[in-house]
Amino acid sequence: MQKNHYFCGEILNITAMKKRFLLFALALLTAVPSWCDMVLIDDEEGINEYTDPVTKVVYTYDPETLTAEVKRGDVLAPDDGGEMSFFAGSPDAEGHIDILDKFTVDGQEYKVTKIAYCAFISSRKITSVSIPSSVQSIAVDAFCYCYSLTSVDMAEGLKRIENEAFAYCSSLTSITLPKSLGAIGNHAFASCSSLAKVYSMREVPFEINNSFSGLASPSTLYVPAGTKSKYEATMGWTVFDNIEEMDEQPQASQEPLLSEDKCWTMSYKLAVPNGSTIIEETVLRGDTIISGIHFMKRYVRECRQGEELPETWNEWSYIGQEGSKIYLYNSRTKELNPIMDFGLNVGDVFTLYTDEIDLRVAAVTDTIIASSSDKRARKCLYLEMELFGVCSEADIWVEGIGSLIYGITGMNVMYTGSDSYLEKCVEEDRILYSRSGDATDIGEASPLNDKGEMINDKRSGVYDLQGRKLTQKPQKGIYILNGRKVVVK
Repeated sequence: MQKNHYFCGEILNITAMKKRFLLFALALLTAVPSWCDMVLIDDEEGINEYTDPVTKVVYTYDPETLTAEVKRGDVLAPDDGGEMSFFAGSPDAEGHIDILDKFTVDGQEYKVTKIAYCAFISSRKITSVSIPSSVQSIAVDAFCYCYSLTSVDMAEGLKRIENEAFAYCSSLTSITLPKSLGAIGNHAFASCSSLAKVYSMREVPFEINNSFSGLASPSTLYVPAGTKSKYEATMGWTVFDNIEEMDEQPQASQEPLLSEDKCWTMSYKLAVPNGSTIIEETVLRGDTIISGIHFMKRYVRECRQGEELPETWNEWSYIGQEGSKIYLYNSRTKELNPIMDFGLNVGDVFTLYTDEIDLRVAAVTDTIIASSSDKRARKCLYLEMELFGVCSEADIWVEGIGSLIYGITGMNVMYTGSDSYLEKCVEEDRILYSRSGDATDIGEASPLNDKGEMINDKRSGVYDLQGRKLTQKPQKGIYILNGRKVVVK
């Protein structure tokens, strides 16, 4: 059965057709006498490849131009309309990937200028990508069918996004189009059903044709101040439900916290005499849009330490993310509340909705978790709270991981009267954080020791006289704060 190579339904891959012709010719020549010498010419011969050992992204490079591109993939479909097959150029890439701006082979440096055709097509393990300023174009179908892709960070320097480059990226919730971008192909973002917010940084819009279709509803296009009328008058941009002007440039995309089957393991030491330790596992599954925000359902199972976890998972609340903000949604009460914001800076205050405790950002660092598999630098927020005029370390939030003390829900959901710690965070086969691993190096400003415990006070927080940790504002009475008795009048 003959097969054709397709670019969005069109036969454009002439090179691949030549290869199939040579294979066909070889089959015919197998019947000729043995004296007939045959040579099969491989049209891929001479291609130079380099694989990033960290991200497993494959690049091809040209020694003459000293340029490189992310390796192309392909799509095969039978003439009879059968199921298509997708072949990504970097089939082993997963999780977050940073596209290189340059790399060196045998002492020679090559600049990466393009993400080629079908480079990551149907790569369902990729969750986020950062594209450097050296990349000028993203080719046809480059990220098509990347269902788990939630975040794309495009640097200034990108000029073209070709047809269907991000089509069917159903987990993508927002995108920022850099000022340097001058062309977007047909259906480039088609059927991105969670895409609710698009930020365009260009002050002078260019015409587009069906570049955005099948978006989330409602969808909003954010444009520079004073340019709304220009976008409304330019072909293709009125497909959005709303067009709004923005005063400030949006913050860079954060590493996503949410991904399918990502798992958090918590331990809760009950602060009562001979209190046992509860082990809790949380996973996220499914995708849904609530109030224009991408959410995943939280499934939980638990047991006492030393026992086996049950096979049954219980459905709990929903966890959502929009840009730098993390949300908790209770499907029973219909309450949607923010639980953390990675856009906070030193000195900013974040109020917990459950008990109206104010958390102040004491430090912000880019740090590497020593126990992580990828050794990626992640943004860390060190939070403290002030009670009775005394500042106490309260929590640490790490980009892509969550709270190191309270897990994915932060201080808003926990066992009353218990000491809690995040023991492990795993995404597929990658360990993002392990408290029991080797030394947990999260920066000089970290208030944690090598066991993941608070340095200044292993029982940081406010406790009653029975040793039970408080999770809400204390009423009148005597309490223990940082080892000292305090009186609330």
